[in-house]
Amino acid sequence: MRFLLRSLTQRVGRVAVAALSVTIAVAIVVSALGLSRGIRQKLGNELSAYGANVIVTSLSGQSGQSGRAGLDRNLAETALSGINGINDFTFQLYGSVAVKDTEVELIGMDLERASGWKIEGRLPVSGAREALLGSNVRAVLGVVLGEEAGGTLTFGPDISGNNKNEFRAVGFAERGGPEDGAVMLWLEEAQELLSRPGIVSAALVRAEPGRVEEAVSEIRLALPEAEVKTLRQVASAEEAFLRKIELLMALVSIVVLVTASISLSSTMTATVLERLKEIGLMKAIGGTRRAIGIFFVSEGTAIGLLGGVAGYLLGALAAMAASKGAFGTAVSVPVSLLVLGVVLGVLISVAASLLPLFGALKCKPSVILRGE
Repeated sequence: MRFLLRSLTQRVGRVAVAALSVTIAVAIVVSALGLSRGIRQKLGNELSAYGANVIVTSLSGQSGQSGRAGLDRNLAETALSGINGINDFTFQLYGSVAVKDTEVELIGMDLERASGWKIEGRLPVSGAREALLGSNVRAVLGVVLGEEAGGTLTFGPDISGNNKNEFRAVGFAERGGPEDGAVMLWLEEAQELLSRPGIVSAALVRAEPGRVEEAVSEIRLALPEAEVKTLRQVASAEEAFLRKIELLMALVSIVVLVTASISLSSTMTATVLERLKEIGLMKAIGGTRRAIGIFFVSEGTAIGLLGGVAGYLLGALAAMAASKGAFGTAVSVPVSLLVLGVVLGVLISVAASLLPLFGALKCKPSVILRGE
């Protein structure tokens, strides 16, 4: 061990260059894997806010309150909460309301999920009898914020205008979906307005990518009275995108590893050539090829360990900084990547030193010591 430490400290320059090559390679691999993991998590969260990949509705012929199809929210919530592979779910209630003698679609929902939409004004406060209007509804009705005595609009559950209720229009939403043509209320307020307490029209479910079909099967078992459909376009698109991201990261990692191996091999070759006389002297005083090989592999292992740990730290910092800039929050890089980084560092370093070492070990000590 003392001989190994002396060998490393006497060649600080070469060791530093070799360790730096390993550090850079491991750092890029760790940051790529960390970012890939972070992108999958963050994209899943973004897609969760944007839309579901599974929709659960009542079967044809099943009825909710007032003879209209619907699901019991409590039963559906209990069933969905017990299914593995479901990241998130939310409920919506659909109907129609009369606004200014014009019938428009109504969506009752959790309006906190609209926080990522393009909003003019603000989101309604739960229980405050406030409404969010889609951009198309705004154009059709000619509504402006603050209209009609502080922005109050008269909504009714149908075109006849019965059971009218007053809500204040506090914001306009633009999403590029069906919400643009609807009036949106908090779910409980929509249930009250439409006289459908405890009933929902649909459960919008976010199943984990790759486990969509499994989740669908479990939902059908848990809710036999419901119709479960996969939004295949959403599910397939996100799976394809995530696969492309991971493939890109894998290709980058492979290219970096190959490049680093070539660079490190050149460094290690120069190191071995500089130490040919040392190798020849070891062989001349009785050192076996195995003993000499173990010594140089130990040096490579030490360099790999140093570069692997440093590479993990640098890669983790790079991944967190990149994700902070892209997503606004830093991804967490798992400690398991430290093990991967150390293993990669050792493998790269040892592999790069073996080829020139094998060539040097084939030379005769007398030839090496004469400098031939």
